[in-house]
Amino acid sequence: MGYKALGPSESLTGTFTRVDVFVVEGITLDAPCLPSLEACINSVPFKMGLGTSLNEVCRQLVGDDYVDDEEQWKKDKRSSPPFLLLSFGPSREYVGSGTHFKESEELLETYDCFREAKKELKKQSDAVVPSLLTSLTLNFSSAERLVKFLPLSSAFCGKSKEGKKIFDWYLEVSGGAIACKRFDDNSAEERTASAVKIAKTFDRETAQFYYRGYTEKDPLKRFLHFFLCVERLVHSTFSKIEHREAVSSLLSGHATTETSGQKLLAAHRDSWKDLRNRFIWCVMHKWTHLSDADVEQFEQFKSVRDRISHGKQSAPDGATVTDIEAFVIRILGNS
Repeated sequence: MGYKALGPSESLTGTFTRVDVFVVEGITLDAPCLPSLEACINSVPFKMGLGTSLNEVCRQLVGDDYVDDEEQWKKDKRSSPPFLLLSFGPSREYVGSGTHFKESEELLETYDCFREAKKELKKQSDAVVPSLLTSLTLNFSSAERLVKFLPLSSAFCGKSKEGKKIFDWYLEVSGGAIACKRFDDNSAEERTASAVKIAKTFDRETAQFYYRGYTEKDPLKRFLHFFLCVERLVHSTFSKIEHREAVSSLLSGHATTETSGQKLLAAHRDSWKDLRNRFIWCVMHKWTHLSDADVEQFEQFKSVRDRISHGKQSAPDGATVTDIEAFVIRILGNS
């Protein structure tokens, strides 16, 4: 294949960049490339670009095209714009662990030579993507329309000390209709910038549960991930409530019996461990945009989860999975 062995005193070194590509379903844009944004989430810096041209966005982020033939790439991926791109790196300098390479005037080609660099950049991506995509979904979606940012492709590329591109490849083989809403360029820029700010405030584990459900194909796993997201939101929100003040506000109309009321409610604190009761308490004191109808819907979701846990139901129906995803967004959007 044209590869040659490294000599005893030879080594390959380079710095590397990772680019993640997501297809955006549910919106249309006019601009080939909106202005890029630099940000930091969970202590990881990154760049973000959005637009209808994959290569133009990529050039803005890393100074190079993503693919040689963008139209053919879209056909192969069965995808259409707009696209969201995230870039991580450049990494620190790495020394290759491989023993063979192929060199041309502008390119160094290696086979699985910079595995540690890939791990570093993958770790950075994993720290940012769940929080950011959850926040982007909240910022672009509405009660009538869910906008999705779905993983499509990733690229890993480097540069040697001499300025040559390094392509470290590894071969691994494994075996609906969408309604869109048009966003003008200014609105899209504002929402992406707002999403970064919100993503920084997310509990990382909550975002992970939502992201796993968001990208999962299996209906049962999707439902369980979304329910775990709700469950974590309930417990984390409940822990932030100043319960004495919350009780006092409930008893404010009963000044003559406030002390007795405090004792009565305190005597039942053990029942607050129940997930349903905690959910209602959060609705009363934090999620005031929710109503009795939402409490009833939560009880339905919990009933499905309990039947699955006890072996009485094998999987949720499609409507339940769709409903719980929208339910999570309603809570996250006002948490």
